[in-house]
Amino acid sequence: MGKKQLKSLLILLVVIGVVAGVLTMMQPGKVEKAKSIADREDLITDFPINDVAGLVIETEDGAVNLKKSDDIWTVAERDAYPAKTDSIVKFLKMIWALKIVQNVDVGESQYGRLHLASAGEGKDDKKGQIEKKILFKDKEGKVLHTLLLGKVYERMENKPSPFGGGPSMTAVGRYVRIADDDGVFLVGETFTDTDATPAKWLDEEFFKVEHIKAIEIRTGNKENDWKLTRDKVDQEFVLADVKKGEEYDASRTNALKNAFVSPRFEDVIVGDEAKKKLGKITFLIDTAAGFHYEVKVGEKNDLNEYLLTMEVNARLDDKRAPVKDESEEDKKKNDEIFEKAVNAQREKLEFEKTFSGKVFKVRSYVIDGINKKRADLMKQAGPPPGAGAQPGGFPGGGGGPGGIPGLQGAGGPGGISPEMLKKLMSGAKMPGGHPPVKKTVPAPVKKPAPPIKPEPVKKAASPKKPGKAEKKAGEQKKPAAKPTQEKTEES
Repeated sequence: MGKKQLKSLLILLVVIGVVAGVLTMMQPGKVEKAKSIADREDLITDFPINDVAGLVIETEDGAVNLKKSDDIWTVAERDAYPAKTDSIVKFLKMIWALKIVQNVDVGESQYGRLHLASAGEGKDDKKGQIEKKILFKDKEGKVLHTLLLGKVYERMENKPSPFGGGPSMTAVGRYVRIADDDGVFLVGETFTDTDATPAKWLDEEFFKVEHIKAIEIRTGNKENDWKLTRDKVDQEFVLADVKKGEEYDASRTNALKNAFVSPRFEDVIVGDEAKKKLGKITFLIDTAAGFHYEVKVGEKNDLNEYLLTMEVNARLDDKRAPVKDESEEDKKKNDEIFEKAVNAQREKLEFEKTFSGKVFKVRSYVIDGINKKRADLMKQAGPPPGAGAQPGGFPGGGGGPGGIPGLQGAGGPGGISPEMLKKLMSGAKMPGGHPPVKKTVPAPVKKPAPPIKPEPVKKAASPKKPGKAEKKAGEQKKPAAKPTQEKTEES
């Protein structure tokens, strides 16, 4: 190659370099963005976890708005009812640390196939095909980031599906996009618990009735009303006003000892439905600690649910009753124990008063077991529920709820007498030629296997191979700042 040709070639290379530099200066954002998409490990490189004060989860079927005020998360659709703060904080930490498993090299025309097409994207798309949209907001309501959740990625297992139709599939990840950002990514989270239903985010803490001393029911029909009392919580209930001709049966009131001992609610009712007057059934309950509950219940609906409201107040002792011949040391110790117990009751009262004035939806089991008519408390022609066995005896043989049908009583209709039970346990045949009951030797208890650590999600195959870009040596990574958002303690 001659000197002139070499000189011309060098000039041409310089010109090409200058043109490339000009183009880079004109479009720096696209070049940098392409580089960041190919090289980054974190899904959101600048997620401000401590600034997030609002969380919106949207689907085509509905949405939920979670807001934080004074470090307390609430559900906006339920009149700012307290939310599951622990669940929200855990979710935000997961987003902060979420890594990219694979860059998926697809164009906008393929977004719909991955359920990531926004309205207006794709030829056949009108409403949009995004399965879930999550917006992260600051305390002023400004959107910090928007995460789009698409199709769940499933891995084929080496075993047939229990439902038939091919091999078993396991969900191991999800396709996602970040609004106003290029690229589709596969991450190792499925987001199956990210529900857009407001009821799913409500704090599940509820009132609890403990150590009942008196319970009364009012139905509007005096023939069905009753009141039960007892001096000590380890005694049986006594019917307050036994009428002529009635034979009260204390064994039929066992379920009432645990009325509202651990109730759960399904949802909080707001709006016009919450204004409906309840009082079809009213429970009045007094406890050994001095709490008084008034629980009102409406009629059961077609879905076996009730609407419920409650009010609570208490008379708590300020001082401990004096004990004769008590030493100064014992007095000081017992006073401290008493003060600690009273403070715990005051906190319980303050917390349970937060439920006053609210309407809750509960399942039928919360009410049905204690919704008894007066006639249900009297002796019946047949054996009482669970009669015949001593406490701790054979389940269902003598009085405990949850017994086995046919073992109640002493051989009534369909029942089995104690003598017959002994014969069966010894191997005798039942009437009618049934085979003997064989005694089985229990299998030795095996030590539980050590927990299996989940395998890391392997890079999933995609319709098109993702672009692979090598990271440059010495490239600065995301600073490993730890989130400072901590669990909020609620009263």
